[in-house]
Amino acid sequence: MFTPVLFTDLPRTDVKTRFDEALVEHAVEPAALPDTLATHRRNIEGLRGDLAAFGTDVDRTRLGRELHRLGTAASLAGDHAAARAALDEAVVHFERLERPLATWWVRARRAWAIERAGQPRVASTALTALLDEATDVHLKAYGEAVYRWRARAWLAAGDLGAAREDLETAIDIVRDRPRPTGLDALVDALHHLGRSTVR
Repeated sequence: MFTPVLFTDLPRTDVKTRFDEALVEHAVEPAALPDTLATHRRNIEGLRGDLAAFGTDVDRTRLGRELHRLGTAASLAGDHAAARAALDEAVVHFERLERPLATWWVRARRAWAIERAGQPRVASTALTALLDEATDVHLKAYGEAVYRWRARAWLAAGDLGAAREDLETAIDIVRDRPRPTGLDALVDALHHLGRSTVR
């Protein structure tokens, strides 16, 4: 029988470590990150050339997606300045394309990267603003991830009650899906936060 670990029983850093271990989002070998980053940068150089030469929406979309991938990988590698620059540029491209859902998602990824850069309160504020403007379409597509990311930001800021509430919301979103993949990891992370809602 599983016994929940109460957050009051562990130092805050240990709670966050166990929470993160329960939600391994990006299965990336650290040794592979330099090659991954180099590949994204080469791709972006080529895509910039395509956009300059042809200027189509398809070229801009491909560049925005690759910048998003670069920003994610750079954040995982700890290069927070590069992550922010890539994600900022990706937002600009998707805004120019008038792709509101893609823009919203990349803005959420940018907030995720901000939290990883050590600014959890800035990240939680940004994610709250995004959730406030979200429609059912946004939440159906990406709500689970964004609530999960805000839970991580709340946890890093020491607000364990808010982190728990966001995880519960993420779990509800996943349960409503026809194929609720990732549910076990969310439930496990929730158990690691314990059952108290004291903030």
